[in-house]
Amino acid sequence: MAVRIQSDLDQLELIKKNYCIGCGVCTTTKHTSLYLDEIGKYKLKLKNIDSTNVNEVLEICPFSSKANNEDKLGELLFSTENIRKNDNLGFYLSNYIGHIKEDSIRLKASSGGIITWLLKNLLNTGYITHAVHVGNSKSRPLLFEYSISEEEEAILTGASSRYYPVELSKVLNYIKNNDGRYAIVALPCFAKGIRLLQQRNSLYKERIKYVISPVCGHLKTANYARFLAWQKGIFPNELNSINFRKKIPDRLASQYGTEFFSIKNNQNLVTTVNNSTYKMGTDWGHGMFKNPACDFCDDTFGEVADISVGDAWLPQYIKDYKGNSVIVVRNPEIDEILKADTKNGELYLDKVEPEMVEKSQAGGIRNKRGDLKYRLWLKEQKGNWYPPKRIGAFDNDINDKRKKIVRLRIQISQVSHQLFIESLNKGNLKYFYKKMMPLLNHYFITYYGPIKFIKHKLKQLL
Repeated sequence: MAVRIQSDLDQLELIKKNYCIGCGVCTTTKHTSLYLDEIGKYKLKLKNIDSTNVNEVLEICPFSSKANNEDKLGELLFSTENIRKNDNLGFYLSNYIGHIKEDSIRLKASSGGIITWLLKNLLNTGYITHAVHVGNSKSRPLLFEYSISEEEEAILTGASSRYYPVELSKVLNYIKNNDGRYAIVALPCFAKGIRLLQQRNSLYKERIKYVISPVCGHLKTANYARFLAWQKGIFPNELNSINFRKKIPDRLASQYGTEFFSIKNNQNLVTTVNNSTYKMGTDWGHGMFKNPACDFCDDTFGEVADISVGDAWLPQYIKDYKGNSVIVVRNPEIDEILKADTKNGELYLDKVEPEMVEKSQAGGIRNKRGDLKYRLWLKEQKGNWYPPKRIGAFDNDINDKRKKIVRLRIQISQVSHQLFIESLNKGNLKYFYKKMMPLLNHYFITYYGPIKFIKHKLKQLL
């Protein structure tokens, strides 16, 4: 079990230092604020915190021991007729795989376009008056931030995934001061924070009608976008925006590219690249530029959301470059909407068993369950506190090879943050390559073996 700490104030300080994901939910207490630190993640700043008010923050923090976990929240939210529970998906009514049939939206959106379509549908049918989602930032140098849309066109502009830090403080303040019916797109940890806030504050419970969660591997820092751009000759200060999921015809859905929008010599430029041409950074397993708190999350599927949507990484669906989505539905109203619009031809959906949804996200589940047990065990060996999880700390659930992979991933993630800052200060991207490559080579040999490593290096030389 998690190592005990002395006081609630100590716990908040540890969360601030090591486990804050930067969701911004706690800013509703007026005892905290957020700022973007040098590695490109949102960090907590405490204001007039003492023993009389610290629990106001801890009780709505998704990484706090004072907060209900996802299982308890799920019981409170989804105790409806025909609801079932799966260890990885959480509660569910129905599971689907498919896509929207309108290609103009599907091609702009991630996977099968379901989240964008659902926001548009909820708005046009009057279920909601406002859609809260990530869009382009109006506050430079930030590339993206949460925005609130009241029209369909604004929702469509915000389509696609953003592997970039955002926070909820401004939109939560807007919701507080503006009556309406809101749907919020939120990563699993953000969704948990919103649900905890709704428990304590009836205004947010009344106004936030739906929480929609993308399936999540981990959250990147702002420097991830800058690193990708720099590899393609776009200096960080020239980057204006980025499409992380540019769909490419005649390729697998997983073989998407990146689209950069930059300004150079007062000219607006658009550059599209194939992700296979990067020297490093696009292997999600490496964990480069990962927010450190993500290593202590056990929720892959956004278990407290009304609906969760991810990529259908399965052989029978991945061949379509336009993308397909895996969908976990927990809210009866949304389930009826999906059924009706499948019947009327707006959607193509296959109803599937939870095992197929799990298979589509096998890597994420492995990382957030089996690997997490070992990461918790490593913390305990050092006597370090960590946020309580629904699984225990063990070192015997994975073999020695897997343990080494986990340790290397932790190291790669940690080193990437500092190396990028050093490279920026030197104005030398090759410095990053030189320092990082030995670690990546070590990882490759550990994961695939020396023979495959040699073949891989020879192929790169040809």
